[in-house]
Order: sequence, then C-alpha cells, then structure tokens
Amino acid sequence: MMEQDLERAEERAEHSDAKIVELEEELRVVGNNLKSLEVSEEKANQREEEYKNQIKTLTNRLKEATQREETFEEQVKGLGAQLKEAEARAEFAERSVQKLQKEVDRLEVLLTPCLRVKFFDTKLTSWFTRKRNTNTFVTILTKRSLNLLTNAFSIRDLHPTPVPTHSRMRF
Repeated sequence: MMEQDLERAEERAEHSDAKIVELEEELRVVGNNLKSLEVSEEKANQREEEYKNQIKTLTNRLKEATQREETFEEQVKGLGAQLKEAEARAEFAERSVQKLQKEVDRLEVLLTPCLRVKFFDTKLTSWFTRKRNTNTFVTILTKRSLNLLTNAFSIRDLHPTPVPTHSRMRF
C-alpha cells in the first residue's frame, strides 16, 4: 500500500508539476497581456490628452469664429443701411436729373425763337451792311427800324397760332 500511495503521490506530483508549468505559462501570457494592456492604456491616455487639447482648441476657435460672425453681421447691417442710403440718393439724383432735363427742354423751347431772332438779326445786319457798302441800298434804315424788324420776328416766332406762310419774310 505504501507503494501504491507512493505511486499515487508521484502521479499527483507529476500532475501538479504539469499543472504548475501550465499555470506558469498562463501567468507569463497574462503578464504579457497585462504589459500590452498597460502600453495600450498609456497610448489611450495620450490620445485622450490630445483629444482634450483638440477639443479645447476647437472650442476656442468656435468662440473666435462666433465673435467674427457677430462682427461681420454688424458690418453687413451697416453696409445694408449704407446701401439703402446710396439707393435713396441715387433715386433722388435720377429724379433731379429728370427735372433738370425737363427744365433744359423747356428752356430750349423758349430759347429756340430767341436764337432764331438772333440768327435773323445777324443775317439782316449783314445784308444791310453789304447793301450799304455797295451803294445799292436806297433807303437808309436806322437802328430803330432794324429793332422793329427784329421785334416782328420775335413776336411772330413766339406767337402760339401759326402765321400764314405768305406773310413771312424769306432771306
């Protein structure tokens, strides 16, 4: 019986030795895994710090962008008001130009007969001067009679009703 007990004890010892080797191997694997996990944890902590820094940086950039946005919105409002003022001034200028153009047209209508009278006055003076210089002009016209002729032209040209063509003088 002792031999049997001895054999059983030896078998148990061998079995225990094998079990110890297995457990040591398992312990070594677990140790390696633990080291690997510690390295992974360190890397994860570094990434976490980087992410926190990135979040902080992005948050600051967001605040700056928000402030710039508010500044730009204020500038847009100011420019919008300036645009409205400029448009109002442009409309006023257009109306003023239209009024001035109407006034110019009206004055042209009033000036046209005066210019025509001036033209005829110049033509008549030139004609009378030529006739006087050539001694073919028999009647002496005074400045008074020349003014009467000029007034006749201006009255006729300003008259609202048409004057018959046979009564107009032609030169």
